[in-house]
Amino acid sequence: KRWQCPTCEKSYTSKYNLVTHILGHSGIKPHACSRCGKLFKQLSHLHTHMLTHQGTRPHKCQVCHKAFTQTSHLKRHMMQHSEVKPHNCRVCGRGFAYPSELKAHEAKHAGGRENICVECGLDFPTLAQLKRHLTTHRGPIQYSCSECDKTFQYPSQLQNHMMKHKDIRPYICSECGMEFVQPHHLKQHSLTHKGVKEHKCGICGREFTLLANMKRHVLIHTNIRAYQCHLCYKSFVQKQTLKAHMIVHSDVKPFKCKPCPQAERSQYIVHSHQRQHLITEGLPCIKLCGKEFNRMHNLMGHMHLHSDSKPFKCLYCPSKFTLKGNLTRHMKVKHG
Repeated sequence: KRWQCPTCEKSYTSKYNLVTHILGHSGIKPHACSRCGKLFKQLSHLHTHMLTHQGTRPHKCQVCHKAFTQTSHLKRHMMQHSEVKPHNCRVCGRGFAYPSELKAHEAKHAGGRENICVECGLDFPTLAQLKRHLTTHRGPIQYSCSECDKTFQYPSQLQNHMMKHKDIRPYICSECGMEFVQPHHLKQHSLTHKGVKEHKCGICGREFTLLANMKRHVLIHTNIRAYQCHLCYKSFVQKQTLKAHMIVHSDVKPFKCKPCPQAERSQYIVHSHQRQHLITEGLPCIKLCGKEFNRMHNLMGHMHLHSDSKPFKCLYCPSKFTLKGNLTRHMKVKHG
């Protein structure tokens, strides 16, 4: 039997591992380093961190024998020994294994020290001349993916794309363990753990972590429904909403529950269904205090007691509370 996270696609063979994973979706960090005080959401992350204090490097490269404290660091290093170069130059398209290599290369373009065409080898005195010349190579697209119908202008772009088909995801979130193909995807994802919401809707004031999410949200206020279903003529603001809707008109049920054989037409229905699996047995406190909970939100509230955090703030006074129920009672008694 596997236990699936109600928030994302990950599943685990034990409830303990599920609970530690779900902490990655919250702000609770119950595990503290005894050396430097740094907090971690998962005990395994604390153990990995402790290796930095001990000087232990258990993950060794089989090619050059360089050693690393974390598997994610080894994975990034292994790109040096492969053809995978996910970081592309915005000027000439050349691929690099590391962001630092790309930055140094692009600095050469900016300084006029490397204005060489990667396609034919011609050298140009200025960056502007190189850019004009590059357009002559961007006629017919040459590089096609053997797995799908996508095509690319440069071989490095194709290599980057092939990582998705081969499920190569070298960029790993240190908070929740999610893996990504691109470093900028990891960077965007990490903002969700920090609670940073820099992009605010100018109409309703709702805040978003990513600019793209805010732009999609703004379309709701415009009421422009450009995407219409050709079967029932229902229209939608976003293209992906139309795609999700089209499943209603078919017998396809692509979203499957991992703990059991049930399948549904939408991910939302599957997530709702999977909560049944979460309440069949008690969910343990990862601090091993002996308490178990039948609902995840009750466990999450309990975990705040171990972390000394008080995330629930009163709107009318400086009081803060560990549990939402305590805040509700405070509001009724003091400000009701």
